[in-house]
Amino acid sequence: MRSVGMWWRLRRAAISLFGSLDGLADTVACAHWLSPPRMTNWLVYAKPPLGGPELVLAYLSRYPHRIAISNNRLVRADANTSAFRWKDYRIKSGDRMAVMYLDAREFIRGF
Repeated sequence: MRSVGMWWRLRRAAISLFGSLDGLADTVACAHWLSPPRMTNWLVYAKPPLGGPELVLAYLSRYPHRIAISNNRLVRADANTSAFRWKDYRIKSGDRMAVMYLDAREFIRGF
């Protein structure tokens, strides 16, 4: 069972699981969860990059140094809650900006 060996490598890498994935900390449960996708014969459809690999690399290289959320979008943050501004594209006219409040753990997970 190769997935069990993979799982132990992940555990040594100190990956923590939370919420609904918490049960996968058990090696047998993780191996059972991973077995259906491992048994599937996957067919990957990939087109050649437009303009060649150099343009794709140039495009992707612009993003690793950007920040996930700018400071001017943060409204407030404390030990329990984070609030930030976001643009609601479902609103077709007027002020599209709204404030979202998230639990601090959920904010960090998404960040």
